[in-house]
Amino acid sequence: MILPKSSRCTFELLENIDRHKQLLEDLDTNPKNREFFPDGALSKEDIPKLIERFTNSYKNYKTPVFMIFNESKEFIGRAGFSYCKEIEEIEVGYVLDYKSWGKGYATEILEALLSWAHVNLSNKKIYAFTGVDHLASIKVMQKVGMKFVENKNLKGIECVLYEYEN
Repeated sequence: MILPKSSRCTFELLENIDRHKQLLEDLDTNPKNREFFPDGALSKEDIPKLIERFTNSYKNYKTPVFMIFNESKEFIGRAGFSYCKEIEEIEVGYVLDYKSWGKGYATEILEALLSWAHVNLSNKKIYAFTGVDHLASIKVMQKVGMKFVENKNLKGIECVLYEYEN
């Protein structure tokens, strides 16, 4: 598989292996990292189901999720694509360790993913959404050229939905 490329980050395909499971436990069970997610932090028991959902999405829709490492080879988050039942479309999303917030990683990662999608996904549009109060993520979507579609209730909260012409 051809991996996304960016100047400061390395992308590794998420797999159901112990190392990835441990990294995701550290990331997704931390309430600070998931403060803008409607379901908040996950439990350790949720992580195998999360990995299964992402790996099944990859098998069924060719929508990968990647483990993201910074220039010092430190794990800083996960990002990628999945099928979103609520909008019946492919979405792009990310979760970054809060220590990496405000450093431009989200924009860099989203740009790399959308460039990768242009070559590797046949979908005409890619969607992203976040809570209406998550101004930092809204700015990231705007910076990478995503266009506002509508406000929509998704996953139990009022969200802004953006699209990218692939």
